Amino acid sequence: INAEYMGHFLSVYFFSPTALPDALVLVGASVVQRAQPELTATPSPPMAGPQCATDHGVMLEVASALGFRTPPGPPGSHCLWYNVRCIPNSTCVSYIEWGFAQLAGTLPAAIAQLRSLTFLVLVGNFITGTLPPSWGGLGALSTLDVGTNRLSGTLPPEWQGMASMQYLFLSNNSLAGVVPVSWRYLRMVVEIQIPINQLTGTIPEAWWELSNLQAITLGQNQLTGTLPTTWARLPRLTALALFSNALTGTLPDVWCALTAINLLILDQNRLSGTLPGVWRKLSQLRRLLLYQNRLTGTLPQQWAQLTELQVLMLHFNALSGKIPNWNFPSISWFGLSYNQLSGTIPTRSAPFLDLANNQLTGTLPNIWVGPVFQKASFEYNCLTGTLPDRWSTMTIIQSLNLNNNSFTGTVPEGWWAMSSIRNLAMFNNKLTGTLPRLYNMTSMYSLALARNPLSGGLPDWPKLTALLWLTLDGAQFSGTLPASWGSMSGLQVLSLCDNQLTGTIPSSWQSLSHLRMVFLHNNRFTGGLSILCNFTALGAAFLHLNSFSSLPNCRTSNLTRLANLTLHSNRFSGTIPMYSALI
Repeated sequence: INAEYMGHFLSVYFFSPTALPDALVLVGASVVQRAQPELTATPSPPMAGPQCATDHGVMLEVASALGFRTPPGPPGSHCLWYNVRCIPNSTCVSYIEWGFAQLAGTLPAAIAQLRSLTFLVLVGNFITGTLPPSWGGLGALSTLDVGTNRLSGTLPPEWQGMASMQYLFLSNNSLAGVVPVSWRYLRMVVEIQIPINQLTGTIPEAWWELSNLQAITLGQNQLTGTLPTTWARLPRLTALALFSNALTGTLPDVWCALTAINLLILDQNRLSGTLPGVWRKLSQLRRLLLYQNRLTGTLPQQWAQLTELQVLMLHFNALSGKIPNWNFPSISWFGLSYNQLSGTIPTRSAPFLDLANNQLTGTLPNIWVGPVFQKASFEYNCLTGTLPDRWSTMTIIQSLNLNNNSFTGTVPEGWWAMSSIRNLAMFNNKLTGTLPRLYNMTSMYSLALARNPLSGGLPDWPKLTALLWLTLDGAQFSGTLPASWGSMSGLQVLSLCDNQLTGTIPSSWQSLSHLRMVFLHNNRFTGGLSILCNFTALGAAFLHLNSFSSLPNCRTSNLTRLANLTLHSNRFSGTIPMYSALI
């Protein structure tokens, strides 16, 4: 679809297992810029063949309106301008590609006089104003891209006259008003992209007459109304994206007739009702995004027939019942979090698996069927039992979230040897035992084991140099702070509060200059706090309910980011430091 020139893409981004995926889908042009080339005078092109006597003057007017620098030359020399092409052996302009050229101004109505123009790309500039209705007379134009500009106004109904239009891209502007019903006459159109605008009104039912339409994106607008049932008669439709609007109503059963569709994106609307079991007939469907709607009911067992499915995202709805043990052989992203699902976890896996924030019970499967997951979240459920030993063989796992369940027992020894893991979160469970020395988890950037009855001392972890986030609060740890933790030079958040730790803060910790938040309260620490002067990124420090004896004597320039400092219930004496005025 002219991808070489369009730069358009339609991608699904991986969700964060613990946060709302607020940017799962992005449709539009790549935002890059390039400077205009240096232009020099060029010889006149051949003048044989059919001529367009006015095209040279029109091109001068167009270049002037958009701030496009042109070289001097005789009539016909416009065919040799940068990224301009004419019909062979003529001066009739057929092709203009001035994307990402730092152009400004408004769209010239004069372009309508270029009767041989078939390809016009002005994507990624700073063009303002409205879409010229006169362009509806461009009967030869087959590709138009004015996306990622600063255009406003409405979609001209007159553009129904673009009889040859195949690829129409208007994304990422400020276009408003309704979607013209009259565009039903663009019978040659293959792809329409108008996302990230301010369109209102309903989706035209009559667009079912666009029999050649293969892809349409109207996402991130302000469209209302229901999904048009007539669109079930679009036989060639392969991609439909209506995300981030205010659409209501139910998912049409009749859309099961869209047997060519492989991409269906309807997330972030107000759709309600149940998931149609009859959609099992969408045999080519690969990506289905319905998250953040108001869908209810159960997951259809019939969807097991969607054997081509690669991405299924249904999170942030009100779905209930058990999760079917679907066998999607090509599944890569499987998202069901923030629903009301119950029952046990199915044994079918996926590389990216999100079942968080449901009402799932039972234990974690010891053996998975299908590809081993790389990122998985089971947090905020009602899961019990021990952590499976065999999971230590999953050598490609990168992120695992098991927070807020009721897991018991110790963490299997083999888990501490999973060298690929970067994020391990198991806070607020009932895990016991001690922490080992970690030698293999050198890629770990987040470790959350807080609110478990773990005990013993804090081990030396000299090789966790990539760690950014460490929470071990609310446990039963004792002993002193390890000096080796000074090697965690990138650490930003450290929480050790509500334990039984003693001693002083090691001097080696002065290298932790990236610390932003420190929670050491409700322990038995002693000594001074002069080391805080080295934590120049510190925004909050909670040090109360200890036995610290001396306040840090820092210059005010050291603690310019400090916004919250709690020191009550210690053993300080003397005067209040000057930097307190900054807090």
